[in-house]
Amino acid sequence: IIYIDGNAMSVVAGFPLSEDTFDIVVSKCTENIQGLSYYSKREMMKQVSDRFTYLNLEEDLGIAGLRKMKKMLHPVKKNEMWRALRR
Repeated sequence: IIYIDGNAMSVVAGFPLSEDTFDIVVSKCTENIQGLSYYSKREMMKQVSDRFTYLNLEEDLGIAGLRKMKKMLHPVKKNEMWRALRR
């Protein structure tokens, strides 16, 4: 949880996917403060970096700002997204 002036402004949470991978599943900010989402995720990554080699983040959902933020984290791998159609 990130506090600004005593108020909770951002929360990031996750869990281990495997011995070497941590999954960040929740990242929410109460205010639209530039850089807060990036800072919050980075701080979570710093907290788990001594135990995990990789971090898994949510998909970018086609949102340009989220995609840009994720690219700034310099990913080592991206998972391909697939769509299935029922016949």
